[in-house]
Amino acid sequence: MTDHEQHEAQTANGTDATASRTGTPQQEHWPGIIPYVEWYTGARRLLTLDTMPRGAGTPPVVSIDGRQYFTFWGRLTFEIPAERAVHLSVHIEGDRVLGARSALIPPGGHVHYAYELQTFGANGVLTYVPPPTG
Repeated sequence: MTDHEQHEAQTANGTDATASRTGTPQQEHWPGIIPYVEWYTGARRLLTLDTMPRGAGTPPVVSIDGRQYFTFWGRLTFEIPAERAVHLSVHIEGDRVLGARSALIPPGGHVHYAYELQTFGANGVLTYVPPPTG
């Protein structure tokens, strides 16, 4: 099974837990994998990003190597290069930029991060989510 098929199978019937916690309208998951659009011919991997609003209505802007994606709250999956480091940043855009956080993801396999915007604040938290053990 390819990475794409595996991802689709895992998310096809799942719902995003953040929707029930926040009351903010969101999709269950992005319809498929968001492709890496910069010129790159090497191996690719998946980046899963769970975004949790905690009271914010405006959806996040996710940047992968400087390319911005205006997204929604919930689970997102991006295709990223596997053989080199990738820059990830997330923020909320409005009258001013809120909750800006970033990470440099080292080369390797699939990765999972979670982004949470703190209620009524400009503070964002971007956390690496380790793979399940066992």
